[in-house]
Amino acid sequence: MSGSVLDEIAAHARRRVALAKAAQGLDALRARLPEAPPQRPFAAAFAGKSLHIIAEIKRASPSKGRIFPGDDATFDLVQIAKGYQKGGAVCLSCLT
Repeated sequence: MSGSVLDEIAAHARRRVALAKAAQGLDALRARLPEAPPQRPFAAAFAGKSLHIIAEIKRASPSKGRIFPGDDATFDLVQIAKGYQKGGAVCLSCLT
């Protein structure tokens, strides 16, 4: 008997995380933390604005299937996020 769609998504995410860890170890990622931009406070993004947009970034949906038209190699999260910010989004919801 097969698992639920959520089980399949979780299994796929675990495989991607394992591959990413194998490609670049946790110690290497920790060493890069000082280079990372500072985190922005979520609540402060809503202060002083009349319109508050939270944009969602995701490759696929359990109910709709694949949303992003390209493959994973062409899914540029940073480019998408910058486009959403330019369009007025104050926060992002990123689904894996």
